[in-house]
Amino acid sequence: MAQRKSKNVREDSVLRFLRVVHEHSLILREASKNGEVELQSPVATLTQVDAAERAGLSRPSVASYAQRMRGTVLDENRLAVRPTSGYALGVDLSDTHGARVALSDISGKILGTRTAEEKGTEDESDKLHPQRASEALAFVEEAIHELLEEASIGTEQVIGVGISLPGPVKGHNQMGRDAGIWRHLSAADELARRLGWEDVPFATQSDSYLSALAENMWGGEYVATHTLFVKWSAQLRSAIVIDGNLYVGHSGTAGELPHLKFAEETIEEIKGNSELAALVERGKLDERCPVCHERYCLHMVAPLRSISLAFTGEPNERASRLVELAEIDLWKRRLLEIAASGIGTAIAPLVEALDPESVIIGGALGSRAFPLIFEDLTTAISEIATRDESVAVRGGRVGEMTSVRGAVALALLEFAPQYLRHQVPD
Repeated sequence: MAQRKSKNVREDSVLRFLRVVHEHSLILREASKNGEVELQSPVATLTQVDAAERAGLSRPSVASYAQRMRGTVLDENRLAVRPTSGYALGVDLSDTHGARVALSDISGKILGTRTAEEKGTEDESDKLHPQRASEALAFVEEAIHELLEEASIGTEQVIGVGISLPGPVKGHNQMGRDAGIWRHLSAADELARRLGWEDVPFATQSDSYLSALAENMWGGEYVATHTLFVKWSAQLRSAIVIDGNLYVGHSGTAGELPHLKFAEETIEEIKGNSELAALVERGKLDERCPVCHERYCLHMVAPLRSISLAFTGEPNERASRLVELAEIDLWKRRLLEIAASGIGTAIAPLVEALDPESVIIGGALGSRAFPLIFEDLTTAISEIATRDESVAVRGGRVGEMTSVRGAVALALLEFAPQYLRHQVPD
């Protein structure tokens, strides 16, 4: 029994060491150069002294592990995981657009992506469209096979698969709560069955939490350990990061934005202005919310689909086009500002209660519209949150691939250390 205990302690110490080294290797920042995204190395090289302190291990143990693993799972010249040690897959499933798949190496560098797109006319070929669950999973299955084949990667090299769903995730089977077509189906189980992957682990989480994870990992030069993330896209969702970890709460809905009716003065402004009233009427933004049954509910006015209908009469216009329209049309811009004020009012109590270092307004619409709505958003927050001056409010930087990038990050953080430990030579 003593011998078994000693072996378990040794295995746990190796795992702690690998987790520290891998997570440091993942602290990558992105920079835009000529429109292209480039990954940059960690700000500081991880030393054996730092690794020992973070892992709670002795320096001789860390030196021994590093020596034994160099050239296999670790880089020859520095304390970092070799990028080719393993590969992760991220899958973004939605009931409002198609599906997205991304392949990354173990350091988080994206090696390839696939996006389900509508095959329409030349003018419409870049518009995403809803899919049935079976169609989306068939696309994902084919995309995974293509990405692995193109990169000459075998199934045995896959660390794991992260899956993003459009709603809070509940239960051991990781179904999406209020997640449209995914609320009664375990996408992870079904995808594993289709691929025939019995030994590859899967993890599922909501798109808002995974978007927060992606933004916190790849979205800027400074990684905030306490963050409130708002995903302003097809739906309004939010996520909380505490001490660098996602906080989901008891039922998986922690931080979700409340159903909030706009202030009477805002409603009177809309009704008293013919241009604003016409936009609201075209988008049907004043209809009763199916959840709270109120008119002018935040979740009826602000989502991307609502803004798209109001601006263009079509439900699925891309966020970049909607922002272009707002930049040249005073009343479209004003409607965006009103929506942003509502979001600010909704998140202000969270800012007051949680005291985050940063508030990130991400998602397809939030990221692109942020420069236009910054003042209205922050003004609405400051009217309620007395501590808002210490909070850095910024727009999302990862872009439309935020959820799938977050799914990749989920797979890496959940499964990479265990995978690496199994690759360590005896």
